[in-house]
Amino acid sequence: MNEKNKRIVKNTFFLYLRLFVIIPLSFITSRICFNELGVNDFGIYGLVAGLVVMFSNLRVAFASATQRYYNAIIVKDNNIALNHALFTSIIIHFVLAIILVGIIETFGLWYISNKMVLPMERISAAKIAFQTVVASTVLIILTIPFEAMIIACEKLSYYSYVAIMEVVLKLSLVLLLVFVDSDKLILYSFLMMCSSLITSLMMIIYVLRIKNVRVITVFDKLLFKNMLSFASWNFLGNISYSLVNEGLNIILNIFGGVVANAARSIVCQIRSVINQMITTPSTAIMPQATQNYVIGNYKRFNELICAFSKFSFSVALAIVSSMIFYISDIIKLWLGNVPQYSVSFLAFTLLWILIRSFHSSLDIVYKSSGLVKRYQLIAVSVSVINLPLSYFELKYGFPLYFIFLNQFVVELILWGILVYNARHSGLDIIMYRNRVIYSAVILSIFSLVLNWGVYKLMPSSLYLVGIFVSFIISIFVIYILGLNEQEKILVNSYIKKHIRK
Repeated sequence: MNEKNKRIVKNTFFLYLRLFVIIPLSFITSRICFNELGVNDFGIYGLVAGLVVMFSNLRVAFASATQRYYNAIIVKDNNIALNHALFTSIIIHFVLAIILVGIIETFGLWYISNKMVLPMERISAAKIAFQTVVASTVLIILTIPFEAMIIACEKLSYYSYVAIMEVVLKLSLVLLLVFVDSDKLILYSFLMMCSSLITSLMMIIYVLRIKNVRVITVFDKLLFKNMLSFASWNFLGNISYSLVNEGLNIILNIFGGVVANAARSIVCQIRSVINQMITTPSTAIMPQATQNYVIGNYKRFNELICAFSKFSFSVALAIVSSMIFYISDIIKLWLGNVPQYSVSFLAFTLLWILIRSFHSSLDIVYKSSGLVKRYQLIAVSVSVINLPLSYFELKYGFPLYFIFLNQFVVELILWGILVYNARHSGLDIIMYRNRVIYSAVILSIFSLVLNWGVYKLMPSSLYLVGIFVSFIISIFVIYILGLNEQEKILVNSYIKKHIRK
């Protein structure tokens, strides 16, 4: 294994170590919140805090846009230009933060006062929670240039430590809810804002201590114009896509009330955890993919993209195929009961996750090539279809889960369009079809059919055994049918090496 591959493996290890700590602690935190806040306040916070959740989940996506410029400079070994890019990025994100705050303050307060479906006595608490969410969102945006620098410099061990520290801090703060009698929704909102402040400071301070990295206050007009164009299109695309999702949350509130929002919040937390497991390697792969594209090494670039696409889908399939037949049992084990709507919402979300797993690799393709405008226009124009479609379906009596069914269908269409257009961004379509698409179809058929058989044969009381067996079957199918001979040799040698230890 060459040095560059070793660095990807090492960084991926740290990122997964981060996840193995974050995931159980996040679920514990969510259960405490659900029990302490209650269904109504949990649903209210999920609705008004959707913005900060959106930015937290998209932090890496936003950082990758800035990171693309950092990596293009790093490969040329120009420290002065890198420092100029950092300062320029800070200015850009400061401007974007001001614009966004103006928009969400105007719309958000109006919506809470006039349109949100919630108990009258909780409107004041919802407004206070909303303001803490706005503050947390600003902190996240202003930290993006520094987070991008950590990723671009491949300092992913520290990046992982900060994430672990963040989730431990949130759990510690949430435990305070058990011991107080004041308004827990307001207290929880302030505690989450404090958590965002602490983690943001940790990112900023660390970057300023990296050798040869300084905030040099020199304004480069051309660099500002190029980075602003790139960042703005990326920002607009991600915000638009996320606002579509928040728009769906609002539609759920109109037709299902805060109970439906609470169910969606539960589903979104599970979705977020699974997505992190799928997309984690993108943080390690993005720097090298960008650098290979910039220097014209398209063979290595396509090998990274196809390998990451296969890996992402395989992880998604192993998780989804072992969960999808046991949704009710999993939610009951986690929360102690099964909230209304949560089973059907999660079922279609798991199918969506399978298709969405391809998105991170395509995101790298378009950002590495710099064709982010085309990418975001396609993504936004296709994704927005779900809003009017879902509204009219629910208005005319369709079940609430149709929102999530629509998301799955729209995501499938979007994936096809993005793959076709990625040929202009350096993607080898033939290689992608042969190595990724064909493999995904075969693995899905065998894994889902075999795991359905396990579900039917296994007694319902042994659902944990059924989940474990299904996961092992999926891994076995992926190894036998998903890996080529070279990949099997690599996996076998890696396993033998660690067994000897």
